[in-house]
Amino acid sequence: MANDPDRNPTALWVAWAMSLVASAASFYFVEILGKPSASLCWLERMLIFGLFLLFSVALWTNDRFVWRYAVPFIVFGLPAAAYQQLVHWDIVHVGGTSCAASGGIVCTTKYFELLGFITQATLCLTAYVVVAACVWRLARGEFASKAAGDVTGDPELVSHG
Repeated sequence: MANDPDRNPTALWVAWAMSLVASAASFYFVEILGKPSASLCWLERMLIFGLFLLFSVALWTNDRFVWRYAVPFIVFGLPAAAYQQLVHWDIVHVGGTSCAASGGIVCTTKYFELLGFITQATLCLTAYVVVAACVWRLARGEFASKAAGDVTGDPELVSHG
């Protein structure tokens, strides 16, 4: 079933590419531009770095169950990115010490703003939303395969009879 969209590895490649771009952008801001980060940003970064490593290993080993390991990263990273975006849009108001890191950086710090609304928080949230959609697609593909009776590669479902 080569044309079966639920078996298509595109979602994994897109998740890998998005986590790679997000990780590279993070390194660029911190290491090249020398922009310090708030502690919440560090949490988001560590989780997206972890996702990049998970997806890299999954592509290398052809692990179609990687979504199981990626979900906890998304469960913590996506709300943190959404919160930061709400702070940048002034929907959530925080004090000057909220998210403070060394150097006095707070969650409200914007290093750039494109088109009046796109900030580093928007890019981070976009990365998490795209990765979450890809992981959902991978999980949906696994469940569709199980519903069709395909248990290949799943040690929990392979019959030993």
